[in-house]
Amino acid sequence: GGAPRKAARRGPPILGKRAWQVGLSGVVCATVLSYLRRSAAPRLFALHVAAMAPMLPLATASVSTVRQRLTRPPAGLPAAARRRRNEWYVIRHFVASAAAFYLAIAGLVGIVCQKEALGRPHLRTLHAWCGAAAWVLWGAAYLAAQPQVWRDQWRQRRFSLLSNKRWLWSDST
Repeated sequence: GGAPRKAARRGPPILGKRAWQVGLSGVVCATVLSYLRRSAAPRLFALHVAAMAPMLPLATASVSTVRQRLTRPPAGLPAAARRRRNEWYVIRHFVASAAAFYLAIAGLVGIVCQKEALGRPHLRTLHAWCGAAAWVLWGAAYLAAQPQVWRDQWRQRRFSLLSNKRWLWSDST
């Protein structure tokens, strides 16, 4: 024989170099949820906390995925493998972002209903203003990404979710 061969990898690493960030945010989320479980918080407020806490690890994983996708693929990687790599990153980003978005909606509805039930005004604390700013920035980032997602459809003047695979698949780079 010769030198021992490394086992072939089947795909990109799940978390990559930024695993500590996702892990740390997961620990923060678990701590908040365990405290919430022991507390006697009102139901709608508990919904707000329970829905917003998982957003931290989901958003961290989503940003980490984008950063990993922007790194160069290993040298000599065939085009089909590059495409699979990119598809994996795009799908992972989509799932993490969508889950965080839907949880954020549930958390926002929970806190708005809680404020209405108590007859309290909205946006009276720094926490509320930071949350509102986060929503505005998130919406701006979403809108800023849309020209990239739909650019081929606009060029061909063909607007259809069914014919646009870019929302789910990416170019192979």
